[in-house]
This record gives sequence, structure tokens and C-alpha cells, in this order.
Amino acid sequence: MIGILINPVAGKGKPLKYLDKVVSYMKNKGFKSKLVYTKFRGHENEIVEKFVDEGIDKIIIMGGDGTINESLQKLLKHNVAILPLPLGTGDDYIKSVYETSDIDEILSKIGTGRIEKFPVGIVDTESDRFYFINGLGIGFDADVIHNINKIPFLKGHSLYLASIILSIFFFHAMEIRFNIDGLIKKRKKTLVTTIGLGKYLGGGMMLLPKIKSPSNHFDTSIIEEVNKFVFFKMLPLVPKGKHIQSSFVDYIKNVKSVIIESDKFIKFHLDGELMPYKYKKLDVSIVNNGVNIII
Repeated sequence: MIGILINPVAGKGKPLKYLDKVVSYMKNKGFKSKLVYTKFRGHENEIVEKFVDEGIDKIIIMGGDGTINESLQKLLKHNVAILPLPLGTGDDYIKSVYETSDIDEILSKIGTGRIEKFPVGIVDTESDRFYFINGLGIGFDADVIHNINKIPFLKGHSLYLASIILSIFFFHAMEIRFNIDGLIKKRKKTLVTTIGLGKYLGGGMMLLPKIKSPSNHFDTSIIEEVNKFVFFKMLPLVPKGKHIQSSFVDYIKNVKSVIIESDKFIKFHLDGELMPYKYKKLDVSIVNNGVNIII
């Protein structure tokens, strides 16, 4: 039996458009499956737990990076493998896992693919613990996600572009203290801070071009405060990762842990999911043998 976890609101309804294709494929290949819809944020973990209780050890996830993120707590606990389909808004993580975005090609791996362990990031705050599978973003890109949630009438790249323009005009840099692997200490006024396990974040932006998935370390990128004209001029370089050549971008490879502190609340996202705006300290670390993915 194979579980199918579908988030009907991911990608503004994109999973629903592919549901018949997935169900038909499973039937034609002779796979027995059980389909469950998410009904609220965090429901993913309950569904994974229920699948495991029923003896299911493979789960097709129909959603985006956020749907995977919401499943991580239970995926780390149980020996279950996932096949994520790129049916969200950005699907950044899946770009790092698969060489294709073709749904049919990825879906075929449920019967022919192998299982590989992928790392997971952990974020400990003053009071809570969170997980991420792709990346953590602080500052500008978190503000972009905040704007995305406020624009109901656009989709895909048009939605990201409109959100970016809003953030360029209204977002301001914040001062952050960094402790990287206990050795590198920095105090910077930053626009964007990225800590990640995958190349792409923010809807196809290659913010961490030097990392290879799966990796047993993070790469970290810190974009320092510059005037809006310089920042706007840099943005076209980001999709291909060429922005890291800029003098105001600090790129650090092979990072195991990062402690981030600020005197103000930190606006941040994990895998494209905006986190509560109430923390002033983030302690970021890595679990190497994290999640089983069918590739």
C-alpha cells in the first residue's frame, strides 16, 4: 500500500489538477494506494503518523516545499520514504533533488527509484524547535513570502515578481549577529541571509549555487545592506547564482551550525513557510541521516 498525501491548496490548487493523473497511474501500474487530503496547517504530520500505523512505508506528497516541511517532524521519527511531486508555488527543493520537473517521470520512480537519505536542518529558538529540508531565509525573502500571502490574484512567477517589487520599496535591512561553527563571528546589517541544503530558494532563485544535494553541510549566504538601486541591479544575477560575485555578498561553504541573534524580532521562513514573528535568536544545526527520499 502506498500513501498519497495531497495538499489541495498548495500552488493555489495545482495538486487537484494532477490528482486524476496520479490516481490513474497508480491503478494502471497495479499499486494499491490510500489518498488523504490535508485540511489544516500541520495536518501533514498527523497523516504521516496514520499512514505509518497502517503499515504504509512509501508516501507520494502532492504539494510544494511547504507541504514537505509540514511533514518533517514525523518523517524524521519513522522509517518511511517520500516521493515529492513539484505541485507547489516554487518547488525549490525538488529542483535540487531531481534533474527533471516532469510529473510523469518523477511519478514513475515510485516503482523504479531507489531510496536515499537526505539531511534536514533544525532551528532551535528560545522556546520552540522547527525543521527545514531546503533552506532558511531571513529578511528580504521572508518579506517577499509575506507579500505573496497578501496577493490573491496572481500565480507563479508573476506573483513572485510583484512580491519582490513590493519588498524592494518597503523592506529595510536589520542588524544581525552571527556565530558560524563557533569560529566565525560577524555583526552585519543585512538584507538577506540564507542557510540551506539546496541551491534554490524563493521560487527558483539560485541563492546557494555552490552546494550539491544531498549534502552533509549547509552553505550560507549573507547579503549586506546596500542602496535599493544596487540591490535591484543585482537581482537579475540571482536566478543563475552569479550574485555571489558581488562585493557585498558573503558566501560561506561547509557550515555545520549557525547561531543568529538580533535585538529585534527576526522575520524568517523555512522552506517558503513564514514562521512566527516572535524570536530574537535562532540556533541552526543539521541532521545528516534525516529523511528517506525516492530518487
